Amino acid sequence: IGHFEDSFRINQFSYVSVRNSSTDPSGNPESRNKLKKLIINYNAEMLFADKLIAYEGNAERLILTALIRKEVAPLLGERIAFIPVGTAFKKIEPAIADLRFNKVLLITDIDYKCSDKTFKIEDPCHVRTTNGNLIYLLDNPTGDSKLKQIGLTSYLNSEDAYICKKHVLIPSDGIPDPKAPSNFMIVTQGYSKLFNFWPRTLESALVFASKENFSLYKTNKLLKDDVDTIKTQSPYDLNDISGKLLTQGKADFALDSLDLIANENYRIPQYLMEGLKWLEN
Repeated sequence: IGHFEDSFRINQFSYVSVRNSSTDPSGNPESRNKLKKLIINYNAEMLFADKLIAYEGNAERLILTALIRKEVAPLLGERIAFIPVGTAFKKIEPAIADLRFNKVLLITDIDYKCSDKTFKIEDPCHVRTTNGNLIYLLDNPTGDSKLKQIGLTSYLNSEDAYICKKHVLIPSDGIPDPKAPSNFMIVTQGYSKLFNFWPRTLESALVFASKENFSLYKTNKLLKDDVDTIKTQSPYDLNDISGKLLTQGKADFALDSLDLIANENYRIPQYLMEGLKWLEN
């Protein structure tokens, strides 16, 4: 694995060779080099897993196992690898496809903005994002696809509770099959009709997944004192996670969330539920 030569992945279903990017002209050197670093420095389990969860950062990883245990416990008995991809999954997609996972789930934030000065959506026609992962919300994302093509305005207008899209990851030696079942899914935050705003990150999505969640976080003093006033008067300001929502940093918030997730009244954000249920089935 150190030189990424003659590496392999074996499970009960498949054997997949991973070519050396320097000698294989059909490979993507940048993609394979990034994957090589992930395997060597972070998670060699990728070579033996049947399913993969790709996530943005530490906060997601801290709570994912707790969420799985709460709602889709059978997944704990499966061979699942977890890797951090930030907002650049596209850069390692070719190498991930060549590992031929049964399913790949990408969990990411919507990270929308209308203005650099506020989180309010003052003009729905100018909702944008800088999260490169969201390119997978397009029907046929390519290397030439642009984030402005996504059309976040339509998602805002429809007020869907979650946003997701399925695709087929095709290995470099594979032939596209229009009838092939989807083996890749991206999930991200949708609109909260309950609180009349659009959570844009994991933290706000967890807090506002239900009235019970909000109450649990508030009772445990994880939310700022004036959160009720802001929630009523200017809910979009609650996407200012460190400034107006949380009393602590994201990592501490995620750790404290572990105790709350175990509460029977705690509800998992729907976008996470949809993704984990799909991964299980």
